[in-house]
Amino acid sequence: MGIGIGYGAHVNLVRRVGVAHAKRLLLTGAAATFGAGEALSMGFANRVVRRDQLTTTLHELTEAWETKRGKMSKEDFVKEWMGERARTSEKTSRRLASLERLWSDPDAVKVMVLGQVPPWLEGEERKLAEKEVRAIRRGSPEAILLLNRMVDEGDSFDLRQGLIAIFDSPNARAAIGAFAGGPRSGPFRWPRVVQPAINQIVAEREERLHKA
Repeated sequence: MGIGIGYGAHVNLVRRVGVAHAKRLLLTGAAATFGAGEALSMGFANRVVRRDQLTTTLHELTEAWETKRGKMSKEDFVKEWMGERARTSEKTSRRLASLERLWSDPDAVKVMVLGQVPPWLEGEERKLAEKEVRAIRRGSPEAILLLNRMVDEGDSFDLRQGLIAIFDSPNARAAIGAFAGGPRSGPFRWPRVVQPAINQIVAEREERLHKA
C-alpha cells in the first residue's frame, strides 16, 4: 500500500494508528511485513477483501475515485487530501498555483529547506516562501542537518539512521505527541548549540548557488 513520510505524510499516519504503531512502521521496517488483519486492526486499512475479490474491488474503487476526481477542481482535490474540505475561491486558486510554482523550483527549495527565503522571489511567491520558511524554522534542527547531508550524499546516505536520529530527538517527540492529540513530551525548542551549524550550512549553500 505504501507509506509516505515526506511533506508531513507521517503526521496523518500517527493520527490513524497512534504513536507506537507509527514509530514501529517507520523505523523498524515492519511496514513490509504486517498482514491485512493487523493493518485493519491498527487502523492503517479501513477494509479487507478476499484475494479472489481484490481485482474487482480495486476496479470499483478506482472507477469511483476517477468519477469523483473528474468533478473536483484542483483546489478541492488538494483540500480533500489535506482533510480540509471547504469552498474554494479565486484567492485560494491563485495561492495554490503560486505554491506549486514555488515548490517546483529546485533552487528555491534548496534555500528554503535551510530556513532562508530565496532573495530572487517577488510578490505572492515571496510571501508564501516567507510563510514556509517560518514553518521550517520552527521545525527540528536535526531535520535540516539531515536534509543537508541528503542533498550531498544522495543514494549513499543511510536514510534509516537519519530518520531514527530525527524521531529520537526531543523536538520530534514533542511534535509527534501534539499531532497525535496527546500531551507534549516536552517543550518544542531550537537548541542554540545547533544554530552555528545551521548558519554554516546556509552560507555554504548560498555560495554554491551563486557559483552555479
